[in-house]
Amino acid sequence: MNTVKFSAAPAGSTTLAACDYLSCEFSSRRQHFDDTPTEFISQPWKRLVINKEKHIPRRGYTLCFLRQLQDSLRRRDTSFPRGWLMPVLWFSGAWTMAPIMTC
Repeated sequence: MNTVKFSAAPAGSTTLAACDYLSCEFSSRRQHFDDTPTEFISQPWKRLVINKEKHIPRRGYTLCFLRQLQDSLRRRDTSFPRGWLMPVLWFSGAWTMAPIMTC
């Protein structure tokens, strides 16, 4: 989370706020988050993420965030910085497996 800085359109601002929050809390040992941004949590996820005591467990919140980030990236509300994907492809070896584009 600290390595990649995402950018977001207005529709992805809640996902970006949750990403920033999790980046700050990454090294924390807290098991419950009570002051987190919860605007991105959909109704079906609320019953899974928020427990009976109205606490938000770290595991559930992180899983919900990752699902929302995936959806947000798919809709292009959130995006990677330019030029970030190229080194990942190169060093992972996926670059050699990529199809060659010819004009």
